[in-house]
Amino acid sequence: MKNIITFAAFITLFTTASFAQNIGIKVGANMTNTRIDGVASQLNPNTDFKTGFVGGVFSDIELMNGFSFHPEVNFIQKGFVTEYETDFEMAGINIPLGASAQTNLNFIEAAPLFKYAIGNENVKFYALAGPSIGYAINGKVTTRARALFDFNVTSTDLNLDNDMYNRIDIAGNVGVGTAIKAGTGEIFADVRYQHSFSSGLKDQILNIDFRNSGVSANVGYAYHF
Repeated sequence: MKNIITFAAFITLFTTASFAQNIGIKVGANMTNTRIDGVASQLNPNTDFKTGFVGGVFSDIELMNGFSFHPEVNFIQKGFVTEYETDFEMAGINIPLGASAQTNLNFIEAAPLFKYAIGNENVKFYALAGPSIGYAINGKVTTRARALFDFNVTSTDLNLDNDMYNRIDIAGNVGVGTAIKAGTGEIFADVRYQHSFSSGLKDQILNIDFRNSGVSANVGYAYHF
């Protein structure tokens, strides 16, 4: 499956270089969380959002009536945070205790999106939609404890080659944004929502299932050819 992701990324870059009217780069922040189902949902149901980095390259290939093909290749960080909190009393003072585990996964994604834009040559508003397929290149779990102050406890690399992990993340994407003319190109900003259709685990015994979802905010520059 890794070869499929590599091929998809290659095709996207080839399309970008060969047929694009616009080529650009983007950077942004990605906030993701994970829905846990199965046995794990009873053992550890509380998850919170994790903020990560997203960046990539893209192209716009005009089709007709404001529509364009918008392929992207992105690096995106996903994950989630689980927390446990309690407190105890000492000398009449409540002292909070807590622990958290932050799961970080880094993906390379190919996203063959479609774009619809309205406006004029100076200002445009647009919507994006389409699938993406990602490959997890590495991951890490960092634990943190709190007793009056925070401190790291452990940082453990995930062995994603283990059969229990599913490196492939197939997702759907929707977004809206605006672009403003700047020199020979345009500056843009958009907000997107991504929802995974594939589970990050392949554990058939415990029936554990978790799927990523998240919102990203992106800014960038597209150069007009």
